[in-house]
Parts: sequence; structure tokens; C-alpha cells
Amino acid sequence: MSNKHEKKKTIFYLRTSLDAADLCAGGSVAHTLGVLEGFLKKNFRVLCASSAMIRLLKELNLEQFLILRQPKIFAKLGFRLNCFISNFFFIPRSLFFLRKKNIEFVYQRSGLLNFTGLAIAKLKRVPLVLEFNGSDVWIDKHWQNPDRFRVSFLIRWVERWNIRGAKKIVVVSDALRAFLVDAGVDEQKILVNPNGVDAQAFDPEKLIDARKEIRTALALHNKFVFGFVGSFGAWHGIETLAAMIPEVIEKYPHAHFLLIGSGNLFPYFKNELARANIGKEFVTLTGTVMQHDAKKYLAACDAFLSPTKFNKDGSRFFGSPTKMFEYMSLGKPIIASDLEQLSELLEPALKNESFKNFSKNEVGVLVRPDDVQGFVDAACRLIELDADKQAVLGRNARQKVVKQYSWDKNVEKTIDFVYQDKNCS
Repeated sequence: MSNKHEKKKTIFYLRTSLDAADLCAGGSVAHTLGVLEGFLKKNFRVLCASSAMIRLLKELNLEQFLILRQPKIFAKLGFRLNCFISNFFFIPRSLFFLRKKNIEFVYQRSGLLNFTGLAIAKLKRVPLVLEFNGSDVWIDKHWQNPDRFRVSFLIRWVERWNIRGAKKIVVVSDALRAFLVDAGVDEQKILVNPNGVDAQAFDPEKLIDARKEIRTALALHNKFVFGFVGSFGAWHGIETLAAMIPEVIEKYPHAHFLLIGSGNLFPYFKNELARANIGKEFVTLTGTVMQHDAKKYLAACDAFLSPTKFNKDGSRFFGSPTKMFEYMSLGKPIIASDLEQLSELLEPALKNESFKNFSKNEVGVLVRPDDVQGFVDAACRLIELDADKQAVLGRNARQKVVKQYSWDKNVEKTIDFVYQDKNCS
């Protein structure tokens, strides 16, 4: 990167998720920490205001940190209206926080019904760089439970205002870029920048002791452990996991499944295991754990699963699952859905019909989404696969993610994209 970035510049990072003050794990946590630490490593001063991840953000070496809070009295109006009203508290607080401070740009992780970043950018006369991880209009319609006030028209209006007003938009997938272009956004102001990983933190060599400790504590010696981490959301393929586990265990009783996280479908998953009479000797459920502890559990695994689902409405899957990059960095075989970015990450890939034609170039194993039997067969074939070939899959995955998808490279791409426009320099 050019010398023009060596002198310290100051940016304002904004996150406005009202329901995430205590958030300590998950893909959005990894993304937020990865981006912030990336900016710090690139010699930027970071002024940060957030209503989310309060404890974790306090631990970072930020220039200054402002906790954004919303008066609790508005909670009675419902979550969506509360999100909208928060703008009228977050904007003045942020302006006061930024008084007499010169910033290069505002970087906001897009939040439901929030236009604080755009307002601050206009008032401070600096660009807004919008991190757009998904359409709130689509998410509210397909993934969220309605409260007393749905306010779909407001969600649509705020989202349109933000994407039109942003100087630059960073998205995590080609599907999101296509969505924005279809919405009339100039393709030149969109950067596709998939998620990443701290490859040093997720280095299997540095986690050998943690692996031994977890496997001993959970009595996993002589077990082949499949790992999964996630928020048990609608897109995670929890139904596929619940259906495949009994079949794999029936064929290979030494198989074990270590699942990290919790969420909406967690009760369903536990009920399905109970119905199939699958006990703790076959499945370990950790629940939600802190971000830095999750990697220790993942290090205890011998392979990883990501049975991500198609979107129910037939639209393209727009995510960039952070867990995929963490799996790859840990250097173990991965079985994932043959879907959008997951396919790109694991190409060239093995498929069930090609296990016999192992070429030593493969990065992972791909299965059609929702194909339960396909995931069962892939898991069984992976257990049967020669240990040296398993090691090749893991090594190829780690080499690829280290070369292409570190958080440092992610943030460097964003910086270069922002400063290619002279109006942002």
C-alpha cells in the first residue's frame, strides 16, 4: 500500500444494534473486531461509538469510545420503532463526541432503521462508508418476528436513503452487489469484500494445548469430532444437522458432534436429538461462549460442517459466513453447502461422487444444500478418508485463507477503495 496511508488519519466507526449490548460471540462480532483491529494496524486512529459489544470494544486500543444508549421508556413502542427513535439520541450524542475533531470518513455497520452515520457524515461534511451486510427490508420480512409495529415502509425508506447517500458501500458477497445494482446503485461505489479471519489467532499450531485440554475435558479421545459454530439461525441448516447426526452415528459410533452457539432453532435442535435418543456421548452442546473461547473448542475438532440453506423465497444467498474462514484457518477438512460464496471458498472441491479421484488440490467438500443424505455420505466418506488426505484438505484450506482472506487484507482493500476517490483523501 502507498505511503499516503502511513500518516495517522482519524475515522469514526459506528455500530447501532440496539439488541446487542452484551453480544460476545458470532459472525458480526468477529467482523466488527476484525475491521476495527485492521484499521488500527493500518495506522488509523479510531473514534468508535457503539450500542453493541460494549465489553469487547472497551478492550480495544481505540482512540476514544462512546457507548450509545437508548432510553428504556421507548422499548414499550416495540423494537422497530425503538430503532428508528434511537437516531434522535445517537446523532446529537455522536456530534458532541466528535466536536472539534477532524475525521476522514464515517464507517458505519448498517443497522436496522438507523441513519446516524449518514446524518453525521453530512453534518461533518465527510464521506460515509457504509458496510452493508444484508437488506433490512428482506431480513425483516423473512427472518424476523414482527412486533407491535412492523413499519416496513420506514425500513425501506431508511435503507434506500443510506445506500443512496453513502459515498462508498462495502458488501461481503457478489449477491449483495447484484442486489444493490438492481436497486439502482452505481456499481463503481460498491466494493465486494468477503469476511476474513485473524489467521494468527486461529493458527492450529498455537492451539495444540487448547485442543488437548478440550478433548480431555469432554472425553473425546478416540473420537472423530465434527464441529459447528453458529447462532442457530434460519439459514444455518440446523434441520440438516439434526437429521444427519443420527445416521452418521449409526454407521460410525465413534463420530462425535461438537456444536458451539445458541439461537432461535436451538430448542428445536435439542428436541430432535432427544427424539432420536442421541445423548451427550455423541453430541456436545456448549451454548454461547465468548469469541476467544470458541476457537479453543473448534481446535478440538477433526472436521467442520456448514450446511447453509437456500433462501426460502428463491433469492440468492447473500452471506459470507465468518465461520467458514475460521474453519479454513484451523486447517481441518470442511463439508459445506455448494452455495454461492461457500462454493468459491472451497473450490476446487471434492463432491461425493469424486472422493475416489482425490487429486491433492482440493480445499474442501461440497454438498447440495438441503441434501441430508449427501451430508451423511460426505461425513462418512471423510471419516473413512486416509489421514494423510484429510491433512491435505486442511492444509490447502489454511493456505488459501491465509493468502487471500486475512482481516488485514480485508481492511487494506477497503482503505484502497475509499482513497481511490480524491474526495475521500
